Amino acid sequence: MGFDDGLGDMDDDALRESFDDAADALAGRLIRLAWTAVRDGGEPEARRMAEYARLRRDRASTRMDDRERMIALIRAWRARRDALEGLP
Repeated sequence: MGFDDGLGDMDDDALRESFDDAADALAGRLIRLAWTAVRDGGEPEARRMAEYARLRRDRASTRMDDRERMIALIRAWRARRDALEGLP
C-alpha cells in the first residue's frame, strides 16, 4: 500500500528533537516579525508578538506535554499503517 507519514524512520527521541526545533523556529520567526512591526510603527502589535514568542520559549513543560501527545498520535498512526499494510 505504501502509506508514508512523511517522517521517515524517526524514533521518539528524533521526533522530540524535531518538535523542539520547530517550536524554537516559530518563536524566532515571531520575534523577527515583532522587530519588523516595531520598525514599521506597529509597536503595540509587536509587543504582543514578542510576548507570545517569549511565552512559547518559556513554556517548556507545556510544550513537552504537547510534544508527547503528538508522538503518541504518530505512534498510533504508524501502528495503524503497519496493520493496514499487512492486509491483502
